[in-house]
Amino acid sequence: MLQPNNSEIDYTTLERAIERTARYGRHTTPTVPILPVAAKPRLTFRQKVRLWPVLGPLLANWYHRARLMRAPGVPWQQRVRATPLLGDVAAWAYSLVTLPRWRQTMRDELTIAQQQVGALRRGQQELLDEISVLKQQLDDLQQRDSQRPHA
Repeated sequence: MLQPNNSEIDYTTLERAIERTARYGRHTTPTVPILPVAAKPRLTFRQKVRLWPVLGPLLANWYHRARLMRAPGVPWQQRVRATPLLGDVAAWAYSLVTLPRWRQTMRDELTIAQQQVGALRRGQQELLDEISVLKQQLDDLQQRDSQRPHA
């Protein structure tokens, strides 16, 4: 049961909505009845085919590809990619064709990263040099201060 902690909420309506959602799932359709444990659900032909060890997933994949090839509004690239064997060969050939471009992109990114690392190292060295100069100045000041008589 909900406890009222916000005066602007109608708790009875909210509680009814939560109960309705719990009962019907998506507010309108009743949930699927749960089968008893003893009853085995009947599998459709497609579900039975998918259970076959090697051939089932292969046939399911081909069926999906065939439906994709005939679906309206699918671009030609996806239709070619969905064609059995031809689509696999086309994807492999496309990857070989674009491989030099990817290599060049990776080389450029590596060069930029190396330049950034070099700039960071130079900046680090400059800071270390500056720290050593400041330490030397501090030592000189402490030495002068120790030589001066204290009153």
